[in-house]
Amino acid sequence: MTTVEPEVVKAPRRVRGIPFIGSTFAMVKDPAKFFVTCYREYGPVFRVTAMGDTRTVLVGAEAANFMGTRAGRDCLRSKEFWQGLVDEWGAKRTLTGEDGETHQKLRAVMRHGYSRESLAGRHDELVAITDTVLDRDWGVGAFVPVVQAMQYVSSMTSWKRTSATPSSSRRAISS
Repeated sequence: MTTVEPEVVKAPRRVRGIPFIGSTFAMVKDPAKFFVTCYREYGPVFRVTAMGDTRTVLVGAEAANFMGTRAGRDCLRSKEFWQGLVDEWGAKRTLTGEDGETHQKLRAVMRHGYSRESLAGRHDELVAITDTVLDRDWGVGAFVPVVQAMQYVSSMTSWKRTSATPSSSRRAISS
């Protein structure tokens, strides 16, 4: 009987950085330059640390081609990465927190709202809505429940961008 030695897979190299802070400053200063530099120095797979959180990064044409395959879609998921934010917001589904068919359905529903044209000529209207809400609900010195406030403002701007009511968006998503 012959045995086959398992292939030893090395962990991706970690981008040098300050302990705990990692590469935060370089990423914030110029993200595009940072990732291009890392790609050239470390190759298409590397790890970065920002504020104590280490992530593996896949970049370049090979990574893009891989992500376009079924194997790429099946082995790399976004749901787990975004779950903390989804829970914090009290959402059931988010575009960034869904994979597969549900993600595609959400993208189709939200496509118009994320287009550049959705706010064209409507900036004054959006500012007026925001000012009204701030004056009405969150006066100077008032306690503001931050998560709920962000949810409200986000839903109002989404509603305005898509010209759809929250209930019509829910029906489109659930159908």
